[in-house]
Amino acid sequence: MDDLGQPWRFVVGLAGDATWPVVLGCLSESNRFWAHRAPVLGIGIAQTLRNDRPLLTGPYDLGQAMGHLTVQATTDGLQVHQMAGFDADAARAAFAIPDGFASIAAFAIGPPGAVGDLPAEEQPEEERRLALPRERRALAETVFAGRYGEPAAWAVG
Repeated sequence: MDDLGQPWRFVVGLAGDATWPVVLGCLSESNRFWAHRAPVLGIGIAQTLRNDRPLLTGPYDLGQAMGHLTVQATTDGLQVHQMAGFDADAARAAFAIPDGFASIAAFAIGPPGAVGDLPAEEQPEEERRLALPRERRALAETVFAGRYGEPAAWAVG
């Protein structure tokens, strides 16, 4: 299969079609809990073999495709929620994903949800989570120079 240098694919279901409930069924219970409200559900698939040899760039390229999809969805007023909580084997079986390809992540696309849409017992935890400051690893722990683990001088402080 010639992929023209695009080693990523999506299985996408729209609410009301035959694919959407199958994707929903592949999600973990904790993700099904809220994802059933999303109008779009999908599975991101990366090519992992080319000519019977490992293709290490497939997952990277899928990440790039998901990143660009997220930027475009955000521009259009939508949100993309990517999920590791799904059954990749169930997705392979349900969608006849061939050898040499791997389901890497599930995703939901839709308008932003409201805390009030959640069951009452879940709302306080979601409100607490939304109020937390967004934390990121320090730049010095992320950007190295010389060798792995040695912070770049400009990344310190």
